[in-house]
Amino acid sequence: MVMEKENWQIMPLDTIQVVSFPGLVGDGAALIVSSDRSTSSRSHDSRSVRPVVSGSKRGGFFYWQEHGNPFSSKLNGSSEEYSDSLHSNGLTSQGSGNTDKIGRHAKSSPKSGDVNHVNGTTLSEDENEDLHADFIDEDSQLPSRISKPSHSRHNSLRTNDEDMTAQTGSSLSILRLMDKYARLMQKLEIVNVEFFKGICQLFEIFFHFVFESFCEHNVQPSGKGLNPYKLKNALSRISQDCDQWIKPQSTSFSSSSPTSLSASFSHMDVTPTSPPSHLNHTSFGLKERCAGADTISLVAKLLHRSKAHLQSMLLQKNGAVVEDFYAHLVDAVPELTKQIHRTTAKQLLHINGYVDRVANAKWEVKELGLEHNGYVDLLLGEFKHYKTRLAHGGISKEVQDLLLEYGLENVAETLIEGLSRVKRCTDEGRALMSLDLQVLINGLKHFVSFDVRPKLQIVETFIKAYYLPETEYVHWSRVHPEYSKSQIVGLVNLVATMKGWKRKTRLEVLEKIE
Repeated sequence: MVMEKENWQIMPLDTIQVVSFPGLVGDGAALIVSSDRSTSSRSHDSRSVRPVVSGSKRGGFFYWQEHGNPFSSKLNGSSEEYSDSLHSNGLTSQGSGNTDKIGRHAKSSPKSGDVNHVNGTTLSEDENEDLHADFIDEDSQLPSRISKPSHSRHNSLRTNDEDMTAQTGSSLSILRLMDKYARLMQKLEIVNVEFFKGICQLFEIFFHFVFESFCEHNVQPSGKGLNPYKLKNALSRISQDCDQWIKPQSTSFSSSSPTSLSASFSHMDVTPTSPPSHLNHTSFGLKERCAGADTISLVAKLLHRSKAHLQSMLLQKNGAVVEDFYAHLVDAVPELTKQIHRTTAKQLLHINGYVDRVANAKWEVKELGLEHNGYVDLLLGEFKHYKTRLAHGGISKEVQDLLLEYGLENVAETLIEGLSRVKRCTDEGRALMSLDLQVLINGLKHFVSFDVRPKLQIVETFIKAYYLPETEYVHWSRVHPEYSKSQIVGLVNLVATMKGWKRKTRLEVLEKIE
């Protein structure tokens, strides 16, 4: 699937309930079947394949292409329901010849009384064992089963469904390609490290695509909690490893011809083939943004499950390649999801204009009254609308609470930015700032289920810094890296103006801070 066509809709559960990646997680067969397996399986060909294709020389999948997936009914019901579905699909109405062949084959299967147990699955006497196979071997065209632990298949499927609930079209395509590479690694041991590098590049391309789709691209690393070192390092590494497919935002994506081993899959099926016009972090809705965060987390989760298996297939000297990939890229996914949710909160909470409202309020007052500034009520109204958008956005309560938390962080950052731009302020005006903050905290308590004061403590600390002696500002700036350099400079200039610092003293303090 071409990722530029991704609409970021979670796929229905009935569509993905049979999806598995046996090569990636280590419980499946390789793409290339060994010669001894092929020889032994071909000897069974006359018993197993011919009844399915009814004497036709066409491929083993031909019959099921016409009559549907033989395993889908088994996943949703009992053996009897599955048997009934075969009758309803016309399996017993293909003519007496086909019916007799299937009947003779079913009778030749091993029995134990009236019930046959195969790999933890109970089969009735009248059922064909091959109909319960896990996959069709691509070389021998024989139905085959995957060896599984003694736990029930029902529980295994239920776990698989829980893991796959956040799949989108692009994540499914990426994981399928990774699964192909992993299965090739099982047989081509001499060069399997090259296939592992292909898996790494597929993940890098997907990581970068999610970032470009949902995150701000002009976020400064010094911002509070935004674009931390691990995420920045991962993006820098991706731009170096995949420069032939991924170009900076200013030059859009490239469709240049690939030269690496992994290009046969990744470039043709995954990377954008034209400059995508819709790759803008403001063009997606709430559900799409949450789906993007969930699906990249799902891919990372499956890669963590596959880590031991991938390491076991590589030579010992290549073990460091795996550790490096997981440490610098897969482990950066939580930072990416945080960045997605923070960007989502910024887009849905419309308070960008409040920086100027706070900065332009009247803070040079001589007496402290009982009334707070009007921007406080407007801020509370915006946050109420923000909560309503989240409640009706079709997302889980857990994600709603997370976005409310990030919304509070945005409120705090907006207040600090506005207060840092104040040009003149008296001691009474500083006390009015504290009053505004207290009224705001009391109002926000009605919208969230957790304590809001810790999130806004950063604002209170900034307000109280106005009262520090002039010799403390250099030390204070170093122990509070959560404030940007421009915010600290604004605070120092305000204090110097209102408290009559000497020009030399102010320049010395600013020089040490910068």
